[in-house]
Amino acid sequence: MIPGKIAVTEGDITHLQVDAIVNALPAQRVIYTVGSVWQDGQQGEPVLCWLESSVLQSP
Repeated sequence: MIPGKIAVTEGDITHLQVDAIVNALPAQRVIYTVGSVWQDGQQGEPVLCWLESSVLQSP
């Protein structure tokens, strides 16, 4: 359990700094990450968020 608030971010995410993969559920194609979310050119607070793996690309 991560203390603090959990935020849900919707919309276009321009940059995601991933600090750690908390849980990966390939069957549901969802990856949970902890990191700073950049949205609309601004850096948000570190949040627990999820992204469908279909939108992720390897570098």
